[in-house]
Amino acid sequence: MILMMRICCRSIKSYNENSANHQKYLSIHSFFLYLSICRFKVIQMSKKLGTINYNKNLRGQIKDGIKRYINFFARSIPITPDMRVKLQRLRGANIGKNVFIGINVFLDDARPDLITIEDNVTILVGTTILAHVYPPTHFSKIIKEKEEGVILKNNCYIGANSLILPGVTIGEYSIVGAGSVVTKDIPPFSMAYGVPARVAKHYSKDEII
Repeated sequence: MILMMRICCRSIKSYNENSANHQKYLSIHSFFLYLSICRFKVIQMSKKLGTINYNKNLRGQIKDGIKRYINFFARSIPITPDMRVKLQRLRGANIGKNVFIGINVFLDDARPDLITIEDNVTILVGTTILAHVYPPTHFSKIIKEKEEGVILKNNCYIGANSLILPGVTIGEYSIVGAGSVVTKDIPPFSMAYGVPARVAKHYSKDEII
């Protein structure tokens, strides 16, 4: 961490102050330096709280940090939905064809590889999909650590600001209403909404196609 800060500072200092691109160069370095500091602080705080067991080597930490930065860019920067899909695939998420991912959609930071999104799925703005639970050590007796995959089946539709918890499967052609908290599987050809989400309607394939 300290080495990274020194490299950034040295690079900025050595750059030609009279260059027209100096301000842009400085901003980019400052931004990445800020992200690195934030990442370092999160790790330190998590260690104190006991929410993670950070035994990865330096290469693993760097790889994990890069994936989290990619997730930040995919969520926050105004790019096309297709670009968001490509960035999430780069992180390790399993994503099929013709998938729409809206802005500010959060796919699990720690285990994106446990998330499977099949073909023709729509995920609207502000949705969060989690594939792990790492509780603080003082809650370990009542909240168990969990890493379980989430599967969004073909042609399902996830409404804005929904939360999908670890271990959930959303069935084919299913609809999850906006603002729902999905704690268990949603069967195919059904509509569910609420906190927690409950199935409110079933329909056949003939009714929607």
